[in-house]
Amino acid sequence: MARMEFTGTEVVLQEMFRESERFEKKAPAMLEAAGRVMTKAWNDAIAGAGHAPPGRSGRATGALGSSVEASRPKKAGETYSTTVYPRGRDRRGTRLAEIAFVLHYGTSHRNGDYFVDSAEDQAEAPVQEAMARVWEQD
Repeated sequence: MARMEFTGTEVVLQEMFRESERFEKKAPAMLEAAGRVMTKAWNDAIAGAGHAPPGRSGRATGALGSSVEASRPKKAGETYSTTVYPRGRDRRGTRLAEIAFVLHYGTSHRNGDYFVDSAEDQAEAPVQEAMARVWEQD
């Protein structure tokens, strides 16, 4: 049976520990940068789908696009997260997140246009680039 020996593992483990400490410090800033990019992508997708004034239906008020925000980064256990979605209510009291859900998925009488999927597709590379820029800053 072959015998394997490793040397230098202590150095690798120390470097990994230093990187994890660095990540703990940089993760919130990385998520804030990603949230800004994703918010812009949501707004572009909302406008592209015709849900911003003047809109295809003529009913768009602009409230949906202006309400999209990224939450503050949170840590739960070992996981960092932020959420991007519309917050608040429209002038009739309907949650804007509910309106976005219906526009995205549709109803039995209206087809959805899946604008959130296009926002996520559009933002994938820019989000990674924004997070990488923050990671590389000293």
